[in-house]
Amino acid sequence: MKEKLYIYTRVSQAIQEDGTSLEEQAKIGKLVAAQNDLEPVIYNEGSHTSSQEDPFLRPRLRELFIEVEEGKVQNLFVWQLDRLARDGIAKAHLTIRLMKANVRVFTSMGQYDFTNPQDVLMFEVVSATATFENKLRAMRTRVGKLTKLRAGEIWKGGDPPYGYRIENKQLVVNPQEGKWVERIFQEYLKGNSVEEIRWTLTTNKVKTRRGNTIWSGASINAILHGNAYRGFFTYTDRDPSTKEVIEVIKVPCCSPLKPDLVVEVDKALERRQRKSTPRKDSKVRLLRDFLVCEQCNQLMSPRVYEKKHIQIYYCPTNERNYRRKGMATQRPKCSLGSVNLKETDNFVWTTFLDVLEKSHHFKALVKNAVLGDQRTYEQQKEEITTTKKRLGRNQSKLKNERALLKMLTDAKDPEHKTAIFRQKTKIAELQELVTQDQLFLAHNEQDKVWVDWVRQFGQQIEDYRSLEDSETRLPILQKFLRKVEVRKIDPQNRGLRFYFNFPFVEDSYSKDSGEVISGSYEKEYEVDGNSLSGKVGRPKKQKP
Repeated sequence: MKEKLYIYTRVSQAIQEDGTSLEEQAKIGKLVAAQNDLEPVIYNEGSHTSSQEDPFLRPRLRELFIEVEEGKVQNLFVWQLDRLARDGIAKAHLTIRLMKANVRVFTSMGQYDFTNPQDVLMFEVVSATATFENKLRAMRTRVGKLTKLRAGEIWKGGDPPYGYRIENKQLVVNPQEGKWVERIFQEYLKGNSVEEIRWTLTTNKVKTRRGNTIWSGASINAILHGNAYRGFFTYTDRDPSTKEVIEVIKVPCCSPLKPDLVVEVDKALERRQRKSTPRKDSKVRLLRDFLVCEQCNQLMSPRVYEKKHIQIYYCPTNERNYRRKGMATQRPKCSLGSVNLKETDNFVWTTFLDVLEKSHHFKALVKNAVLGDQRTYEQQKEEITTTKKRLGRNQSKLKNERALLKMLTDAKDPEHKTAIFRQKTKIAELQELVTQDQLFLAHNEQDKVWVDWVRQFGQQIEDYRSLEDSETRLPILQKFLRKVEVRKIDPQNRGLRFYFNFPFVEDSYSKDSGEVISGSYEKEYEVDGNSLSGKVGRPKKQKP
C-alpha cells in the first residue's frame, strides 16, 4: 500500500480562489506525489487569511494536524511555508509538531527531512526568509493603501455605510438607500425622535443591510452622526505592532444629501444634545426626587423667587402644557397648586422620623446592623445604582419593543411574519433581564442595604432630629422613603401619602414568637393648607 502525501492548499483572498492559485497548488502537489510514488490526499482550506490569527482556527489545517498528532501523516506538501502560517510564533509551533512526528515536508522549492540536520537548518532559514518577505509585503501594501486613501482613490475597507455601495473601490451613492437616508434626516429635522423615525422605517418596510424590517435606534443614530453623509470619512492608521495611532486620514467622498439639510440637522443635533444635558443645581433640595403630584403622577419641581423670598414645590404640568399646546403629549390641567418648600421639607422630615421611632422593624435593623453584614455601604450603593440604571434602560426598551410588536401584529401583513418572530424573541430576552434585575433589587434593597447604612451613620433617632440642612438629611431619606404623593383635598387642605421602602408603619412585636410583625408600607396625613401654603413669603411691614 502506497504512503500518502497530504497536500495542504490555501489562498489569502477570495479573489485568488477564482483564478488558478488553488488549482496550481494542488497540481504541483500531485506532481510531487507522482515523482515520489505517493498517493495524494488534498486538504483544501480555500480562502483564509493567516497574517494575524491562531492557525488552528482554520478547520482543514486543524484536521490535518490532528492526523499528524496521531502519527498518520509521514509526508506533507505546501506550496510555500507561509501557507501554514505567517506569524513567527505560530509557524515555530507548527514546525515543532512536524519535527516530533518526523514528517517530511515538500514545497515547490524542495524537500525537508527533519531527521537530517542540514534540512532542519535550511527549513529554518527558508522559514525566516518567508516571514521577512511577508512582513515586507504587508508594509508595502499598507503604504500603498495609505497613499491611495490620501488621494481619495479608494474606500477604507469593510462594509460601506447605509446609502452607499462600492464601485471601482470607491464609495458611490446607492439611490434606493440614499432616499431613505434623506428621509431620516428630514424626519429628524421636523422634530421627530429616533424612536419615531424607527417606526416610520418599519411601517414602510424599509430593510436594513441584514434584511430586517426592524431598525435599531443605534443604527439610526449612526446615520444621523455619520461622517460620510457630511462628505468625508476617516481612516485611522495604527502601528502594526503596538496598535498606537500614527495618523488619522480624512478622505473626501460624495454624499446623498444636500449640504443645507446636513447643516440644519447638525444644528438640531447640537440643540437637542444641550437640552438632554441635565442642569447642575448648586443647592440640594430635600424632596426634589420624592414629592409627586398625585393628580398628574409628575415629580414636583422646586422653584425659588429670590426677590419675593419665596421657595416652593410646584407641579410643572401646566407650565409644560404651554409648550405642548396642540400636541398629543398635552395633559389635563393640574389643580394642585404649590406648597412651601421649607415648611414641606420640615413636615416630611419630622413625620418620617416619628414613623421610624415607633417602628419595631427599624429597631431590629439597628440591632442586626451592629452584629453585622460585612459588605460596605459604598459597595452596596454602587452595585444597586448600576442595577437600577440598567433596569431603567431595559424597561424603557421593553416598552418600545412591545409597542413596535403591536404595530407589526395589527398590520396583519405576511411580510412581517419573520420580523414579528424576531421581535417576540427580543422581548422575551429583555423581559428575562428585567426580571433578574427586579429580583436582585427586591432582595438587596429590602434585606441588606440598610445594614451598612445604619452602621455608617450610627446615630439614634434623637440625633437625626437635630439635622437641619438637606445635605445631611437626604442620604437618610433615600434609604427608607420611596416617595410622597401630594393631593388637593379642598382649597385649604392637602393630603400627603408617604411610601416607605420597608413595612415600618404601625408594625408590632410578638412576645410569643420573638419576631417583628410587619406593618404597612404607606400612610396618609392630612395637613392644614396654611402650614404648607406656597404663598408664604417675606413678612409684610406693619402700617403705622
